[in-house]
Amino acid sequence: MKGRPKGVTPKYSLKPLVPRLSELLGVQVKMANDCIGEEVEKLVAELSDGGVLLLENVRFHKEEEKNDPEFSKKLAALADVYELDYLVGAVANPKKPFAAIVGG
Repeated sequence: MKGRPKGVTPKYSLKPLVPRLSELLGVQVKMANDCIGEEVEKLVAELSDGGVLLLENVRFHKEEEKNDPEFSKKLAALADVYELDYLVGAVANPKKPFAAIVGG
């Protein structure tokens, strides 16, 4: 995505990913209307074991681009573990052919 969207822009929403993610994962993926906040916290708390919740695009928050520590804390509070080892291994020693789409 080039630049920052001006507010919540349907064009940049992650909602179109839900059907394909559900198909690939073999579970019904739920979608949050935001990536932080009370509604998201409630959805996370209601997830069953093995459940999947897709958070809305973090780019809709200006704090994301600024690496705002409070924004990061709110995101981190939603999960128990962030698994970055896989990404590091995949980039350092990829199986060929190799393609990566990484945001951040």
